[in-house]
Amino acid sequence: MKKRLFWIFVCVLVCFSVSAFAAYTKLQRGDYSNEVYRMQTALAQLGYSITSDGKYGAATERVVRQFQKDQGLKVDGVAGNATLTRLYLMSSGTAAATAVPSGAQSSSSYQKMQYGDVGANVLQLQYALNSLGFSLKADGKYGAATSAAVRAFQRANGLSVDGVAGANTQRILFVLAGGSTATAAPAWTAIPTAAPVQTAVPAWTQPPYSAQTAQVVTGGGSLNLRQYPSGTVIGTIPNGQMLSVLQYGSTWCEVLYGSTRGYVMTSFLNFASAAAPTAVPTAAPTPVSYVTAAPTVGYATVTGGALNLRSSASVGASVIMSIPNGRTVRLIVWGDTWSQVDYEGFVGFVMTRYLTAGPVQTSVPTLQPYVTAVPTAVPYFTAVPTQAPTAAPAGYDTTLLTRTLRSGYTGADVVLVQQALASLGYLQQVSGTYDAATMEAVRQFQKVHGLTVDGLAGTRTFAMLFSGAAVQYTGDVSSYQTLHIYYETADSSQTSAVQRMQQRLRDLGYAVNVTGRFDEMTYMGVLSFQLRNGLTVSGAADAATQSRLYSSSASGPSAPASLELEQGAGYSQGPDVSQLQLLHWFNVVKPALSGGSTLVVYDPTMHLTWNLRVMSTGRHADCEPKTLRDTLIMFRALGQPSWTVHPVYVMLPDGRWTMATMHDRPHLTGSIQNNGFDGHLCVHFLRDMNEATANDPNYGVTNQNALRAAWKALTGETVN
Repeated sequence: MKKRLFWIFVCVLVCFSVSAFAAYTKLQRGDYSNEVYRMQTALAQLGYSITSDGKYGAATERVVRQFQKDQGLKVDGVAGNATLTRLYLMSSGTAAATAVPSGAQSSSSYQKMQYGDVGANVLQLQYALNSLGFSLKADGKYGAATSAAVRAFQRANGLSVDGVAGANTQRILFVLAGGSTATAAPAWTAIPTAAPVQTAVPAWTQPPYSAQTAQVVTGGGSLNLRQYPSGTVIGTIPNGQMLSVLQYGSTWCEVLYGSTRGYVMTSFLNFASAAAPTAVPTAAPTPVSYVTAAPTVGYATVTGGALNLRSSASVGASVIMSIPNGRTVRLIVWGDTWSQVDYEGFVGFVMTRYLTAGPVQTSVPTLQPYVTAVPTAVPYFTAVPTQAPTAAPAGYDTTLLTRTLRSGYTGADVVLVQQALASLGYLQQVSGTYDAATMEAVRQFQKVHGLTVDGLAGTRTFAMLFSGAAVQYTGDVSSYQTLHIYYETADSSQTSAVQRMQQRLRDLGYAVNVTGRFDEMTYMGVLSFQLRNGLTVSGAADAATQSRLYSSSASGPSAPASLELEQGAGYSQGPDVSQLQLLHWFNVVKPALSGGSTLVVYDPTMHLTWNLRVMSTGRHADCEPKTLRDTLIMFRALGQPSWTVHPVYVMLPDGRWTMATMHDRPHLTGSIQNNGFDGHLCVHFLRDMNEATANDPNYGVTNQNALRAAWKALTGETVN
């Protein structure tokens, strides 16, 4: 039993210590990302002829194949984990990209080591493994932990996995660890058990960098060391520490801290102090203060180019959108490094140094009380397209349009509509009768423009048809399939369509990654595009959205939005704690609801209120925001769509307040097409834990635990 536990411990220890070796996402032809750019840069550092543009094209694939061939890896042109691990360690500056690096020993000069061996060679092997992130006891004994570490190293580098340190394994290991050769093993003498184990890393493991030195100066707290610019955090560097700068950039520097290579933000490095560094006292980091009452409202202007609005105060956080230079944002929290701001209804974090503060208002405007329904937004069909004339095209007398046109109608209004449809390519012949061909043409027009597809020409159809923003009919237009956020995993045709859409949004300046998955960032990009292009704001990339997106008149993120939340939108004091109850779902809440009921939701953190419409009631309430305005306020309160569980206060139709939990990620279907929410969300109320565990053991239980924790934090009461 003890032996089994020991092996489990060894496996866990080694798996944990080498997690970085299994962290690389596979890259292949057709990808376009920062990860591809990083790979290309690493290949260029090793002397390969390649352009670093972030695009994994035919040229990049050829270079990857050559690198794989040079390194004895599987040659397939796909940069998998083994290829990227070898590449990034090789590009550390300690080795050339050759099968046998210059100055290294020949394979025949390495002495094979395996389980049970002892000696200086084993000690050196352990030091080399430790320098690459393995946590081994350097005792010169080739035991189970060393064997497991060798296996992990071999697996990560595309070598034969046998746990034996043969010539090829040692050659690659010592080069990647920073030594050009393996030193000859001295005569082995037993290490006295009472003597302390040597902990100093041998001189050969120190990489021969001739880099500039800099000091970390954060003003308190630690500096994140990242895998690549804006990438995953791989460690932290304490304030005042010295490091080596390998490549200097105005925003990011590539550095070496200890034996770890990565990227840090240039603004937190002090180069002047490098010659004679002085200790910087480490102060406790100052937390960002998130107010629990209405903040004093001020404004700031973005300076220095487009600024990323992020979901949290970290350069590694997801980007909600990009704020153009010169635009004004509303300040929520002003911090030394990060500030929380509101831009056009989207709340997030930006770096303070890119903001120029404006005048601070000394009072908060009078706002609607929480019991007042939020006003309905302007109907979507009256929105003025940002790059289209507001008047009807010349030659059309729209005063004739006073009725809804149906099958069999005749008259001047029918002729007018047919002429407009024909000019756009939807109809072949103007007959003067609202016949089957006309109805089909209207259906096609409605489909392309995100209208209700019924073939009847009414107010909304007229508004779009004669707005000047109507899209010309083409074969491409008729083939567009509506794309949704729940197409994160889809067939190849949908993946291709999503990828094309993401690329176009990115080209226009929206903060979207080209992944082929309709994720949350893509959703916010589509929503922002619809707001700025006179479209139905649904969050779904329908034919109308794609038609405008691929047209020459598509507007970027700097264009004004058709709906912008005013200062203080949704703010309220919320209910008094004495009014709040924890009402049971099946016994109290569910009987009080029906399809179409309105729930007033209050977020106690941001002090914002919005309305939800109940769609159905099962083991929780399926709901959707009633209006686009409600959706934007909800995103302002809870952040961009996610499955994160948020405690909220909910007012039922009868006026009672209860605590509940909810998320804000759309899924499946919804019934309101122009509320900016493509699907519905779930609001969870108190249920018996044994019932929730039996019927909803995953997300349902998560919500019940969060609800109980929030109630206890508020009242001190424990609910079983």
